[in-house]
This record gives sequence, C-alpha cells and structure tokens, in this order.
Amino acid sequence: MPQKRKANNWVIYFSILLVLGIVFRGINLDKKVYWYDETFTSLRVAGYTEAEAVENLSQNRLLSVEELLKYQTLNPEKSVVDTIKSLATEDTQHPPLYYGLARFWMQQFGSSVTAMRSFAAVLSLLAFPCIYWLCMELFQSSLTGWVAVSLIAVSPFHLGYAQQSRQYGFWAVTILFSCAALLRALRVKTKLSWGIYAVALAASLYTFLFSGLVAISHGIYVLFREKFRRISPIITAYIGASIAGFLIFVPWIIVVIVNFSQAKKVTSWTALKGNFIGLLKAWVGNLGRVFCETQNEMIDRLASLGVLILVIYALYFLWRYAPGPARLFVFLLIGLPAASLILPDLIAGGLRSTAARYLIPSYLGIELAVAYLIGNNLEKFLNGSKANISGSILISLLLFTGGFVSCGISLQAEAWWHNQGNPVVARAINRAANPIVISDTHIADILSLSHLLDSKVRLLIEPRCYTCSINSNSETGLYFPEVRGIFSDVFLFSTSASELWIQELKKQNSDRIELVLKSYESSLWRLKQ
Repeated sequence: MPQKRKANNWVIYFSILLVLGIVFRGINLDKKVYWYDETFTSLRVAGYTEAEAVENLSQNRLLSVEELLKYQTLNPEKSVVDTIKSLATEDTQHPPLYYGLARFWMQQFGSSVTAMRSFAAVLSLLAFPCIYWLCMELFQSSLTGWVAVSLIAVSPFHLGYAQQSRQYGFWAVTILFSCAALLRALRVKTKLSWGIYAVALAASLYTFLFSGLVAISHGIYVLFREKFRRISPIITAYIGASIAGFLIFVPWIIVVIVNFSQAKKVTSWTALKGNFIGLLKAWVGNLGRVFCETQNEMIDRLASLGVLILVIYALYFLWRYAPGPARLFVFLLIGLPAASLILPDLIAGGLRSTAARYLIPSYLGIELAVAYLIGNNLEKFLNGSKANISGSILISLLLFTGGFVSCGISLQAEAWWHNQGNPVVARAINRAANPIVISDTHIADILSLSHLLDSKVRLLIEPRCYTCSINSNSETGLYFPEVRGIFSDVFLFSTSASELWIQELKKQNSDRIELVLKSYESSLWRLKQ
C-alpha cells in the first residue's frame, strides 16, 4: 500500500506539471511580438502571396496601419486554394497541411494574433498524449511516460513553438504520433495499424519536409529489428505502408521539384559559412533551451553546460539499461536527423544545424532518453530497490524547476527569439503626435511592426520581397520619397536587410538624419525637418 501511495504521489506531481503546461500555452498569447515568420503564416493563410502584398504597397502613397494589416486578415474572396498556391509558388519548402487547417481556424475565430496563435497552442496539446503513447510502446512504463509529458509541458522550447503561429509545434505532434504508430503496427501486425502509420507518415510529411529524415530512421530501425531478412512479413508490411504514405505526399513532391530553384533561393541562408566554434556554441545553446532558457546570458550558458552533461549521461544510461529495440529507436531518432544537418555544415559549410526547429526530432529523442533515466530510477525506488535515487530526484527537480521558471519568464516577455527590437521601436513611434514611417526593409519586418503601431501612424514604404523578386535587390535605387503633409515626426525604420539604405541616406543627408534608438536587429532614425 505505501508503494502504491508513493506512485500515486508522483503521478499527482506530474499531473500538476501537465496542467501548468496546458495553462502556460494559453497565457499572454498576444503579448509577444508577432514576428517575421509569423507574418508569413498569416499572409499565406489569408490567401495572399508576398509578391501581391509588396506590389500593392509599393505605390509611393501614404498607407495606414489598417492597410498593412489587410494582408494579415482573412479575405472572403480568397480560399484555401489560394493558400496552397501561395505556398507552392513562393514557399515550397513549407507543405500545406498546417496552413490549410489554419485557414479553416481563421474562418471560425478570426485573424487576430491571439486567434492565430491559439490554433498552434491547441494543436501542441496533442504532443502530451502522443509522447505518453510513444513511451508506453518503447519502454512499457507509465511512469516514464508521465516524466516525458512533464518535460514537454514545462519546456521553454516547446512552449515557444506552441505560442507561435508556425507549424513546428504541430510537427512535433506528427513526429511523435508517427513513431508511436509504427511501433504499434510492429507489435499488433494488423492492416489497420499499418494503415494508421501510412496516414501518420503522410501527415508528418505534409507538415514539414524534414519528416523524411524521421521516415528514414524508421526504415533503418525496421531493417535492424528484422535482422535484414529479405523475406519478412513485417518488412513487406512496412514497405507497403511507407509507399502508401509517400504516394499520398507525391503531389507536393511534384510541387517541390517544379519549384526547386525557388525553394533553394528562399533557404539560401542555410548555406552561409560558419566556423566550428560558432556551430558548437549554437548546438550546445539550442540543446540547453530545450530544458531551460532565462534570457540571462550567464545563467543560460551554465544551464546549457549542465544540460549537455545530463544528456550525455542519459544517453549512456539508455544504451546500458534500455531494451535493445527501444535504445536503437531512440538513438536513430536523435542521430539520423542531427547527422543529416551537422555533417554537411562541417564538410561543406553552412548553418543548417544552428536552426533549432530543424532538430525537433533529435530533441524529442533526447527528451525520451532523459525521461527514461528519471522514470527508470523512480520505478526501481517504488519497487523497493535499495539503490540511491537521490541523484535522479535532484535532476528531475532541477529540470522541472528550471523549465517552470523559464516558462514564467517567457510568458512575461514582449519578445523572445526574434524581432526583439520592435516593441521599443513601436513605442517611440507611437509617442509622437502625428508620425510617419519611411522604410524599404523586408515586408515581413514592416508587417511585424505594424501589429504594434497605433492607428494614427502613416507609412511610406517600398518594401523588399524575400520570397519573390520585387525590390529584392539591395542595389535598387535609393528610396527617399518626398514627404507631403504636416507630420510631427518623420521616422526611418531600418533592419539588417536595409543597412545599405540607411548608410547611403546618411551619406547624402548626414546633417538631417539622427539616430533615435537601436535595439537588437532594428533601428529607428529621425529626419530633421
């Protein structure tokens, strides 16, 4: 009886963390900056292309904030077909499943920041039952499942994507579901279970292309599990289900092939050269953010180092004590996607592996390893083992406390990962009595800022296009329109994409342009009248 009571106490503890994780995902959804990439989500979901927005806004006329927000708002004249066309022509690397679903959500609940982010938050909740199911299939351990659920619940990394109008929180769900569906199909061996896996695989591929790496890890796992036997009913069933999943995805594969040059152009930043030290810092820092992130540089560095040591030990523990199939599955889930991004960066150069969102499969595998470490030791203790588990209890308390504190800090922040300077810039503009903003930076940066501007603000812009060719060349003619009308302040809004623009304006008008503020990647200048 005492043993059962102890187990129930732990379940209650983890249940509290789960409830907190659910509550966290619904708090302050509109508080943070609606950042660069999120504006693209609203643009695509509303059915517009970036080229359409840039062309219509580059008319050398005064614009209101409402006219900018039009391209973030549902247009009844456009349909989900327009959403898919927008992705197919300009953003091919983003498959349409999340965006299509978000389109229907927008029709029901509106286009506000809260509405758009609430869709991502609701979908992210599905990760909890999915990772619990996966732990049951892998380890047959309810306690390990509860630990894994709790780790995701208070992870600042997962919370960040749960509160972003992007597909990455949902991608984590589809990865976990497809993994669990595969293991169940291997266990029950029914046509229905293999059918579920095929659909799960297709859904994951239609959410993000890198699901293909997860699918490859699944194939290697099945081959090892079946000891590479040429004739095996399980291998035959797996191949059939995988082919079915990929056949469902064939339409988008064709789209990617037809528009491959566009996809390559839009993702060209991943080929930028980096150095090994910089890559190493990014890898360790991103790993630390999965469990703890406070935005304090010193604390986060120490936390990342501690997390790295913990993860190394958790992987050793998994390799030493987990059942063979389980450890093989987790190591493949971690290793293959990570190696596919890290090795090209090391060999040919690039920054692919520094984008934490691309490594979500690996981070999920790492969380499974840490959950097994903690859950296995707790089970030994509950089963009457005399082994000292104080270390595991301390680790779990530190992880969950660090995650809880990180989530609390994140929920109060105006910005977290991107466009962090926009709130300060917007406040400076809004304080002016009758301001006008001039800019030639990327349309997404301007759209992000527009969510923070008062309706009194007017804009004169010639925005650059990121996924199309309009105004995309940094060597286009200098944009410096004549300001007509009576304005109390004439502001120039600049980001890293428009540094050359500001530099040239300063050369030609050095006595008229003064810096108001510079914050992160944004800067605000004032034109003396």
